[in-house]
Amino acid sequence: MTDKTKYIIKIIASILTILAIIGYGVFSLVQFGNYGTQNICKNIQIKIVDDNDYKFIQPDDIITQLRESNLYPIGKTISYKKTNQIEKCLEAMNLVKRAECYKKNNGDVVVCIYQRHPMFLVVNRNNGYYIDTERKKMPTSSKFTAWLPIVSGFVSEKFAKKDLYDFIVYIKNDEFWSIHFGQIYINQKQEIELIARNGVYNIYLGKLNNYQDKLKKLRAWYEQYPEAAWGNKYSRVDLSYEKLIYCIKKQPYE
Repeated sequence: MTDKTKYIIKIIASILTILAIIGYGVFSLVQFGNYGTQNICKNIQIKIVDDNDYKFIQPDDIITQLRESNLYPIGKTISYKKTNQIEKCLEAMNLVKRAECYKKNNGDVVVCIYQRHPMFLVVNRNNGYYIDTERKKMPTSSKFTAWLPIVSGFVSEKFAKKDLYDFIVYIKNDEFWSIHFGQIYINQKQEIELIARNGVYNIYLGKLNNYQDKLKKLRAWYEQYPEAAWGNKYSRVDLSYEKLIYCIKKQPYE
């Protein structure tokens, strides 16, 4: 190989090296430029995951909360820290159980909201509130009312979260009782009265002790004496006695 040929090869190699460096620079510029653009949020998608069953939260509520907290993402650079802040902000809302926030490859921000699920509604003289499925007090909403058992009377929050909660779970898990009883009244002695949807409308349970046995006794009465249970003769059934059911006849004016 002549010196001239070697010289030409070196020139070509140098040119190729320079072109490769320039190409990498252009590629890096484009890639990093696109990355920065993709980090800027242009759209937000809000999904209320369980809105078929409950409608306590609406997308507008989420937007309002983010705007008031200066966390509304559109037009801003989005990072993991920012999505984490959005989640904590939304989980501070009374009716939100959990929030998930993430950024898509195109820069859009997605927010998924899981609502709190109420177990029953408490209505007392001061205000109304739900007890949710985690035994926590939950505020009512002016936008949506859940179709749930209603408890009224002298209801302490402590009683509602413990003994009463267990009783209502038992009722709701029973196919017959869950559709038969719609309301529960609690008197000053913490004694239970069940309001039935059909038949004898007032079922006096008394204290909650042995309520499983009391309801089994009532169920047997329905099965053995249907004309009395589903008829119009009695206004009240008392289950508080150990081995009997005490029925009170309707008065003429009832």
